[in-house]
Amino acid sequence: MRLPASLKLRTAALVGAVLLLAWLSGCCSCMRHHGPPPPPPSQARWVDGPQGRLLVEDGGSGGLPVLFVHGLGGDHEVWRAELDHLRRTHRALAVDLRGFGRSTCPADGNYGIEAMAGDVLLVARTLGLKRYVLVGHSMGGAVAIAAAVQDPASVAGLVLADPVGDMTKMPAAERESFRRYFDPPDYTQHAEAFLGDVLANAKPQTRADVQKTFLASSPEAVSKCVHAICDYPTARELERYPGPVLDVITDDNEAAWSLQNLVKGLPVVRMPGLSHWIMLDDPETFARLVDGFLDKLS
Repeated sequence: MRLPASLKLRTAALVGAVLLLAWLSGCCSCMRHHGPPPPPPSQARWVDGPQGRLLVEDGGSGGLPVLFVHGLGGDHEVWRAELDHLRRTHRALAVDLRGFGRSTCPADGNYGIEAMAGDVLLVARTLGLKRYVLVGHSMGGAVAIAAAVQDPASVAGLVLADPVGDMTKMPAAERESFRRYFDPPDYTQHAEAFLGDVLANAKPQTRADVQKTFLASSPEAVSKCVHAICDYPTARELERYPGPVLDVITDDNEAAWSLQNLVKGLPVVRMPGLSHWIMLDDPETFARLVDGFLDKLS
Protein backbone atom coordinates (compact mmCIF):
# COMPACT_ATOMS: atom_id res chain seq x y z
CA MET A 1 0.00 0.00 0.00
CA ARG A 2 1.42 3.35 -1.06
CA LEU A 3 1.20 6.56 0.94
CA PRO A 4 -0.84 9.37 -0.63
CA ALA A 5 1.35 11.76 -2.60
CA SER A 6 -0.22 14.67 -0.75
CA LEU A 7 -2.61 15.32 2.10
CA LYS A 8 -4.41 17.91 0.00
CA LEU A 9 -8.17 17.26 0.11
CA ARG A 10 -10.24 17.03 -3.04
CA THR A 11 -13.87 17.67 -2.20
CA ALA A 12 -15.87 17.50 -5.41
CA ALA A 13 -19.51 17.55 -4.37
CA LEU A 14 -20.68 14.52 -6.30
CA VAL A 15 -17.85 12.24 -5.27
CA GLY A 16 -18.10 13.47 -1.73
CA ALA A 17 -21.76 12.53 -1.65
CA VAL A 18 -20.99 9.04 -2.91
CA LEU A 19 -18.29 8.61 -0.30
CA LEU A 20 -20.62 9.84 2.43
CA LEU A 21 -23.21 7.25 1.48
CA ALA A 22 -20.52 4.57 1.44
CA TRP A 23 -19.33 5.68 4.86
CA LEU A 24 -22.81 5.49 6.30
CA SER A 25 -23.30 2.08 4.75
CA GLY A 26 -19.96 0.89 6.11
CA CYS A 27 -20.76 2.12 9.60
CA CYS A 28 -23.77 -0.15 9.63
CA SER A 29 -21.98 -3.18 8.18
CA CYS A 30 -21.19 -4.77 11.54
CA MET A 31 -24.80 -4.38 12.62
CA ARG A 32 -25.92 -6.18 9.49
CA HIS A 33 -23.67 -9.09 10.44
CA HIS A 34 -25.44 -9.57 13.78
CA GLY A 35 -28.21 -11.50 12.03
CA PRO A 36 -27.77 -14.79 10.15
CA PRO A 37 -25.44 -14.19 7.21
CA PRO A 38 -26.69 -14.87 3.71
CA PRO A 39 -25.70 -18.18 2.13
CA PRO A 40 -22.25 -18.08 0.59
CA PRO A 41 -21.91 -17.85 -3.18
CA SER A 42 -20.99 -20.81 -5.35
CA GLN A 43 -17.64 -22.40 -4.43
CA ALA A 44 -17.60 -20.47 -1.16
CA ARG A 45 -18.05 -21.61 2.40
CA TRP A 46 -18.09 -20.21 5.90
CA VAL A 47 -15.35 -20.84 8.44
CA ASP A 48 -16.34 -20.02 12.00
CA GLY A 49 -13.59 -18.23 13.90
CA PRO A 50 -13.50 -17.13 17.55
CA GLN A 51 -14.40 -13.56 16.54
CA GLY A 52 -16.86 -14.21 13.71
CA ARG A 53 -17.52 -15.93 10.41
CA LEU A 54 -15.03 -15.84 7.56
CA LEU A 55 -15.97 -16.29 3.92
CA VAL A 56 -13.60 -18.43 1.88
CA GLU A 57 -13.85 -19.31 -1.79
CA ASP A 58 -12.37 -22.73 -2.45
CA GLY A 59 -11.99 -24.55 -5.76
CA GLY A 60 -9.75 -26.63 -7.97
CA SER A 61 -7.59 -29.59 -7.06
CA GLY A 62 -4.09 -30.94 -7.47
CA GLY A 63 -0.67 -29.44 -6.92
CA LEU A 64 0.39 -27.34 -3.99
CA PRO A 65 -2.62 -25.36 -2.69
CA VAL A 66 -2.47 -21.55 -2.88
CA LEU A 67 -4.30 -19.30 -0.42
CA PHE A 68 -4.79 -15.65 -1.44
CA VAL A 69 -5.12 -12.72 0.99
CA HIS A 70 -6.49 -9.36 -0.19
CA GLY A 71 -5.38 -5.90 0.90
CA LEU A 72 -6.96 -2.89 2.60
CA GLY A 73 -10.54 -2.26 1.55
CA GLY A 74 -10.61 -5.35 -0.65
CA ASP A 75 -12.19 -8.78 -0.74
CA HIS A 76 -11.52 -12.17 -2.32
CA GLU A 77 -12.82 -11.05 -5.72
CA VAL A 78 -9.60 -9.11 -6.33
CA TRP A 79 -8.07 -12.52 -7.06
CA ARG A 80 -10.71 -13.70 -9.55
CA ALA A 81 -8.38 -13.99 -12.56
CA GLU A 82 -5.70 -15.73 -10.50
CA LEU A 83 -8.18 -18.19 -9.00
CA ASP A 84 -9.61 -19.08 -12.39
CA HIS A 85 -6.13 -19.56 -13.81
CA LEU A 86 -4.68 -21.65 -10.99
CA ARG A 87 -7.70 -23.90 -10.54
CA ARG A 88 -6.91 -25.62 -13.81
CA THR A 89 -3.95 -27.29 -12.08
CA HIS A 90 -4.09 -26.44 -8.36
CA ARG A 91 -6.43 -26.03 -5.45
CA ALA A 92 -6.78 -22.27 -4.97
CA LEU A 93 -8.56 -20.43 -2.17
CA ALA A 94 -9.19 -16.81 -1.24
CA VAL A 95 -10.43 -15.42 2.06
CA ASP A 96 -12.36 -12.29 3.00
CA LEU A 97 -10.46 -10.92 6.00
CA ARG A 98 -12.42 -10.07 9.13
CA GLY A 99 -14.69 -7.07 8.59
CA PHE A 100 -14.21 -7.04 4.80
CA GLY A 101 -16.21 -8.48 1.95
CA ARG A 102 -18.77 -10.87 3.42
CA SER A 103 -16.82 -11.84 6.53
CA THR A 104 -18.21 -10.56 9.80
CA CYS A 105 -16.66 -7.79 11.84
CA PRO A 106 -14.65 -9.19 14.77
CA ALA A 107 -16.58 -9.32 18.02
CA ASP A 108 -13.64 -7.82 19.91
CA GLY A 109 -12.95 -5.09 17.34
CA ASN A 110 -9.39 -6.32 16.85
CA TYR A 111 -7.97 -5.69 13.36
CA GLY A 112 -4.36 -6.39 14.28
CA ILE A 113 -2.09 -7.95 11.67
CA GLU A 114 -1.38 -10.99 13.83
CA ALA A 115 -5.07 -11.44 14.65
CA MET A 116 -5.93 -11.49 10.94
CA ALA A 117 -3.04 -13.88 10.35
CA GLY A 118 -4.60 -16.15 12.95
CA ASP A 119 -7.80 -16.14 10.89
CA VAL A 120 -5.84 -17.15 7.78
CA LEU A 121 -4.22 -20.05 9.64
CA LEU A 122 -7.60 -21.11 11.01
CA VAL A 123 -9.02 -21.18 7.48
CA ALA A 124 -6.10 -23.32 6.32
CA ARG A 125 -6.47 -25.79 9.17
CA THR A 126 -10.25 -25.99 8.92
CA LEU A 127 -10.14 -26.70 5.19
CA GLY A 128 -7.44 -29.31 5.51
CA LEU A 129 -4.44 -27.52 4.04
CA LYS A 130 -1.31 -29.26 5.25
CA ARG A 131 1.27 -27.41 3.15
CA TYR A 132 0.45 -24.43 0.99
CA VAL A 133 1.63 -21.14 -0.52
CA LEU A 134 0.34 -17.77 0.69
CA VAL A 135 -0.12 -14.86 -1.73
CA GLY A 136 -0.80 -11.49 -0.12
CA HIS A 137 -1.49 -8.09 -1.65
CA SER A 138 -0.56 -4.82 0.08
CA MET A 139 -1.73 -5.12 3.70
CA GLY A 140 -2.48 -8.76 2.90
CA GLY A 141 1.25 -9.16 2.37
CA ALA A 142 1.86 -8.25 6.01
CA VAL A 143 -0.93 -10.65 7.07
CA ALA A 144 0.63 -13.42 4.97
CA ILE A 145 4.06 -12.74 6.51
CA ALA A 146 2.60 -12.91 10.02
CA ALA A 147 0.84 -16.18 9.21
CA ALA A 148 4.02 -17.67 7.73
CA VAL A 149 6.01 -16.71 10.83
CA GLN A 150 3.37 -18.28 13.08
CA ASP A 151 3.33 -21.57 11.13
CA PRO A 152 6.43 -21.86 8.91
CA ALA A 153 6.10 -25.64 8.71
CA SER A 154 2.81 -25.30 6.81
CA VAL A 155 3.57 -22.25 4.65
CA ALA A 156 5.71 -23.56 1.80
CA GLY A 157 6.33 -20.10 0.33
CA LEU A 158 5.23 -16.48 0.16
CA VAL A 159 4.36 -14.34 -2.85
CA LEU A 160 4.00 -10.66 -1.95
CA ALA A 161 2.03 -8.52 -4.40
CA ASP A 162 3.17 -4.90 -4.02
CA PRO A 163 3.26 -5.37 -0.25
CA VAL A 164 3.03 -2.69 2.38
CA GLY A 165 6.45 -1.68 3.65
CA ASP A 166 7.65 -1.54 7.22
CA MET A 167 5.91 1.56 8.53
CA THR A 168 7.83 1.34 11.80
CA LYS A 169 10.83 2.55 9.78
CA MET A 170 9.08 5.69 8.53
CA PRO A 171 9.93 9.13 9.95
CA ALA A 172 7.86 9.53 13.10
CA ALA A 173 5.83 12.55 11.94
CA GLU A 174 4.97 10.98 8.59
CA ARG A 175 4.02 7.72 10.24
CA GLU A 176 1.69 9.41 12.70
CA SER A 177 0.08 11.43 9.92
CA PHE A 178 -0.65 8.29 7.95
CA ARG A 179 -1.80 6.38 11.04
CA ARG A 180 -4.64 8.87 11.49
CA TYR A 181 -5.28 9.45 7.80
CA PHE A 182 -8.52 7.43 7.68
CA ASP A 183 -9.79 8.39 11.13
CA PRO A 184 -13.04 10.37 11.42
CA PRO A 185 -14.14 13.03 10.76
CA ASP A 186 -12.11 13.26 7.53
CA TYR A 187 -12.57 9.69 6.32
CA THR A 188 -14.54 10.50 3.17
CA GLN A 189 -12.22 13.20 1.87
CA HIS A 190 -9.10 11.22 2.67
CA ALA A 191 -10.48 8.04 1.10
CA GLU A 192 -11.05 9.98 -2.11
CA ALA A 193 -7.52 11.38 -2.07
CA PHE A 194 -5.99 7.99 -1.32
CA LEU A 195 -7.86 6.21 -4.11
CA GLY A 196 -7.02 8.95 -6.56
CA ASP A 197 -3.33 8.52 -5.80
CA VAL A 198 -3.00 4.74 -5.76
CA LEU A 199 -5.19 4.32 -8.85
CA ALA A 200 -3.37 6.93 -10.93
CA ASN A 201 -1.94 4.28 -13.30
CA ALA A 202 -4.89 1.88 -13.11
CA LYS A 203 -6.82 0.52 -16.04
CA PRO A 204 -10.43 1.78 -16.11
CA GLN A 205 -11.88 -1.55 -15.01
CA THR A 206 -9.36 -1.82 -12.17
CA ARG A 207 -10.29 1.68 -11.01
CA ALA A 208 -14.01 0.89 -11.06
CA ASP A 209 -13.62 -2.44 -9.24
CA VAL A 210 -11.33 -1.09 -6.54
CA GLN A 211 -13.41 2.00 -5.84
CA LYS A 212 -16.58 -0.07 -5.54
CA THR A 213 -15.06 -2.52 -3.05
CA PHE A 214 -13.11 0.04 -1.03
CA LEU A 215 -16.11 2.32 -0.62
CA ALA A 216 -18.27 -0.62 0.47
CA SER A 217 -15.82 -1.43 3.28
CA SER A 218 -16.41 -0.43 6.87
CA PRO A 219 -14.60 2.83 7.68
CA GLU A 220 -13.90 1.44 11.15
CA ALA A 221 -12.21 -1.60 9.64
CA VAL A 222 -10.14 0.51 7.24
CA SER A 223 -9.05 2.93 9.98
CA LYS A 224 -8.12 0.23 12.47
CA CYS A 225 -6.21 -1.72 9.83
CA VAL A 226 -4.13 1.36 9.01
CA HIS A 227 -3.29 1.74 12.70
CA ALA A 228 -2.26 -1.93 12.75
CA ILE A 229 -0.08 -1.57 9.64
CA CYS A 230 1.75 1.36 11.21
CA ASP A 231 2.65 -0.75 14.26
CA TYR A 232 3.66 -4.00 12.55
CA PRO A 233 7.43 -4.51 11.98
CA THR A 234 7.00 -6.12 8.57
CA ALA A 235 10.67 -6.32 7.60
CA ARG A 236 11.80 -7.80 10.90
CA GLU A 237 9.05 -10.42 10.75
CA LEU A 238 9.77 -11.32 7.13
CA GLU A 239 13.39 -11.98 8.08
CA ARG A 240 12.13 -14.56 10.59
CA TYR A 241 10.41 -16.64 7.91
CA PRO A 242 12.80 -19.35 6.64
CA GLY A 243 10.95 -20.28 3.44
CA PRO A 244 11.16 -18.94 -0.13
CA VAL A 245 9.71 -15.52 -0.89
CA LEU A 246 8.96 -13.57 -4.07
CA ASP A 247 8.31 -9.83 -3.84
CA VAL A 248 6.48 -8.39 -6.89
CA ILE A 249 6.38 -4.60 -6.85
CA THR A 250 5.37 -1.55 -8.87
CA ASP A 251 7.40 1.51 -9.81
CA ASP A 252 6.02 3.41 -6.81
CA ASN A 253 7.05 0.85 -4.18
CA GLU A 254 10.50 2.36 -3.72
CA ALA A 255 10.35 4.12 -0.35
CA ALA A 256 13.13 3.78 2.16
CA TRP A 257 10.81 1.55 4.19
CA SER A 258 9.88 -0.72 1.25
CA LEU A 259 10.72 -4.33 2.03
CA GLN A 260 13.30 -4.77 -0.73
CA ASN A 261 15.25 -1.87 0.80
CA LEU A 262 15.20 -3.39 4.27
CA VAL A 263 15.44 -7.17 3.80
CA LYS A 264 18.80 -8.21 2.39
CA GLY A 265 18.64 -10.64 -0.51
CA LEU A 266 14.86 -10.43 -0.96
CA PRO A 267 14.01 -11.70 -4.48
CA VAL A 268 12.21 -8.88 -6.32
CA VAL A 269 10.40 -8.66 -9.66
CA ARG A 270 9.16 -5.28 -10.90
CA MET A 271 5.97 -4.80 -12.88
CA PRO A 272 6.30 -1.23 -14.21
CA GLY A 273 3.60 1.13 -15.41
CA LEU A 274 0.80 -0.38 -13.31
CA SER A 275 -1.29 0.68 -10.35
CA HIS A 276 -0.96 -0.80 -6.88
CA TRP A 277 -3.43 -3.55 -7.94
CA ILE A 278 -1.02 -5.37 -10.21
CA MET A 279 -3.09 -8.57 -10.30
CA LEU A 280 -6.00 -6.61 -11.78
CA ASP A 281 -4.03 -4.44 -14.20
CA ASP A 282 -1.95 -7.31 -15.61
CA PRO A 283 -3.33 -10.67 -14.41
CA GLU A 284 -1.50 -12.67 -17.08
CA THR A 285 1.97 -11.53 -16.05
CA PHE A 286 1.23 -11.90 -12.36
CA ALA A 287 -0.14 -15.41 -12.95
CA ARG A 288 3.03 -16.39 -14.82
CA LEU A 289 5.12 -15.20 -11.90
CA VAL A 290 3.05 -17.26 -9.44
CA ASP A 291 3.29 -20.29 -11.77
CA GLY A 292 7.07 -19.95 -11.89
CA PHE A 293 7.26 -19.68 -8.11
CA LEU A 294 5.14 -22.80 -7.70
CA ASP A 295 7.22 -24.73 -10.23
CA LYS A 296 10.32 -24.14 -8.11
CA LEU A 297 8.55 -25.62 -5.07
CA SER A 298 7.40 -28.78 -6.83
